Amino acid sequence: MSVDQVRDMCREVAALHSGGRTREAQDLANRALTLCLSAVGKAHYAWPLTLVASATCTVALGERLKARTLVDEAVTAARALKAHDFEHARAVLTHAAELYAELGDHKAALELWQELVQLTREELGEDHPRYFAALARRLSAE
Repeated sequence: MSVDQVRDMCREVAALHSGGRTREAQDLANRALTLCLSAVGKAHYAWPLTLVASATCTVALGERLKARTLVDEAVTAARALKAHDFEHARAVLTHAAELYAELGDHKAALELWQELVQLTREELGEDHPRYFAALARRLSAE
């Protein structure tokens, strides 16, 4: 069991979800979470990525409280990663901000967009195109 298997499962989750097979995607996401936990643990970047994959399905299925719990856990895990794995932390936090907005928690989404702007500025500088993209997303969230 490896991180590659978890990644492949998450890709399949996304494909199933985008194909309208969200319940099946959620079942696969649950299996991916179990595999991820046993294969690499919660300190690995795959954990928060798998959490947001699961949360995306959970939101679509209307399970808002469960989705919020998954997103919150993904944010906590991504924040622990950001000091040594900017790219994966940024990806998770971006998905989480979008999910917070979809859940109707615009304050949490805006705060996370602000955190992403600051993180991107610190890692890439104010002249980097991804800094401007993060800033634009934050401004559009207001």
